Amino acid sequence: EFNKIIDTVRNTEYRQANEESKKAIKGSKYLLLKNEENLKPEERPKLEKLLKLNENLSKVYILKDLLKEIWKYRNPLLAKNALEEWYKLAYESDLSPLIGFANRLKRHKAGNPEPLLLPHRYR
Repeated sequence: EFNKIIDTVRNTEYRQANEESKKAIKGSKYLLLKNEENLKPEERPKLEKLLKLNENLSKVYILKDLLKEIWKYRNPLLAKNALEEWYKLAYESDLSPLIGFANRLKRHKAGNPEPLLLPHRYR
């Protein structure tokens, strides 16, 4: 589940962070998991600060949103191409939890030729 990937990256980044970054990361779990449209007005600046301070959390947050958008595609060819681009970005992120998720997703998709039919946990 992608939420676990976000949490793993967040915990790793917290352990490696300086004091300023630790303050921003502490308590950010649900900010990173929330959909942007569900953020409260007071949460938006906190999330923006966190994403500016931490490149790896920014990467995982962006890839979370991109993956959600891919599942909305109605054209199977566009969805397949977008998913291939997503894999490329995940591999380029150099984040092992994200790369592992991409590998598992790719293996799952190899046995499921319909690009839009994914188990609910990946949505």
